[in-house]
This record gives sequence, structure tokens and C-alpha cells, in this order.
Amino acid sequence: MMLIAEFGSSPALGWDVRRWCETAREAGADACKIQLFRAEHFPLAEQDSKRPLEFPRKRLAEFVETAHSLDLQAGASVFDTDAARLVGQQCDFLKLAAREYRNERLIKSAYHEAAQRNIQVYMTLPVVDGTRLRQTGVTLFTVPEQYPCPMWRGLLCAIQAANLCRRCEHTNWGISSHTTGLLDCILAARLGAAVVEKHLALTDTDIERPHSLLPAQFKRLAAALHR
Repeated sequence: MMLIAEFGSSPALGWDVRRWCETAREAGADACKIQLFRAEHFPLAEQDSKRPLEFPRKRLAEFVETAHSLDLQAGASVFDTDAARLVGQQCDFLKLAAREYRNERLIKSAYHEAAQRNIQVYMTLPVVDGTRLRQTGVTLFTVPEQYPCPMWRGLLCAIQAANLCRRCEHTNWGISSHTTGLLDCILAARLGAAVVEKHLALTDTDIERPHSLLPAQFKRLAAALHR
């Protein structure tokens, strides 16, 4: 079982990667993840709000080295082929976000870049969809893109994902959780999930706090999953 601490955009604007990685490690995470996007990738109405949240790509190596120094794996969600190239060269895993699950150009690039160093690819689907199960790597099933997600939907998603994977004989799967609780992640683990990704926030004022766990909550989740 791998537990990924998703930082998202919460570390902006200071991008104190050491503080965030140390918190993830202390909270029991096995890996940590950022997002590599450019504002121009989003609809025009969102670009001004997204631009200050862009992770500085020149600091990707620093992020990876910091994570490794704390015995954490490091990965990133990618939204363009340049990000796929950088992550493929430097990180331990690469993730395709739910909004990109039909972006065939990006998917092809991501799998190509990941294959160069044989790193893991994770794909998040906005709905439980078996058409991607035959692709190499772990497919992460998540709830519809809702932030935060109600717990009942998170639980339903975990059950649907487990049932679909059993029918397809695809045993290597996981869940990306947008709820503010633990139960959907624990259920997914009970049902056989190999990976759980959960958003981590340091304080109540963090950008993605509404759908994240604080360190004490995250630590309780880690203890439950590792048991």
C-alpha cells in the first residue's frame, strides 16, 4: 500500500518544498506529489487565478531531491508534454489528471516519457471507466471532479472501482480522494487498492484546505492504512 500526499497548489506562493515534504513524512506518507501546469492550459476565465499557482519548473529537481532525502517518492501531475518530459526525467512517478483522460496526445507523451526510465504512470478517471484498464500501470479511480467530494460519493467510487477491477481482472488499482474524511480511503484499502492519494494541508488557510486533511488527520489515515 502506497499513500501519496498531494500538495496541489497549497504550497504557493513561497513553495517551501522542504517544509511540505517534512510534514508529509512526519504524517506517514510514502510519497508526495505536486502539479505541473501552465495557466494557459485552462479556460480563459481561470487563467488569471491559476497563474500565481504555477509550480516553478526550475525547482522540480529541488523538490525531488528533498523528497528523496526524507525517503519519500516524488511525483507530479502533468498537463502538457513539456511537463511530462520533465517528470519523466526526474520523478519517481507521473500522474495524469482526471481532466486529461481524453487528451490522447498527452497520454501518449506521458507513457513514452515514463518508459524511458521505467517509472510508474497513474491515471485518474472522472468516472469509473473500464476502457483504460488495459493500459500499463496503475489506474486511479476517483469521484467526479467535485471539491470537496461528499463522503457517500467517495465510498461509492471505491466500491465501483473495486468491482470493475475484479471483473476485468485488473488487480493493481487505487483511489484519489477529494473528501475531507478517512473512510473512503480505508474502504478502498480494504477492497484491495494498492495506492491511496489524499490531499494534505498544513493550515486551515491553505488554498486547497477545503478538500484536504491537516497533518494530524493525515497521520491517523496513514496509521489505519499501514495496519
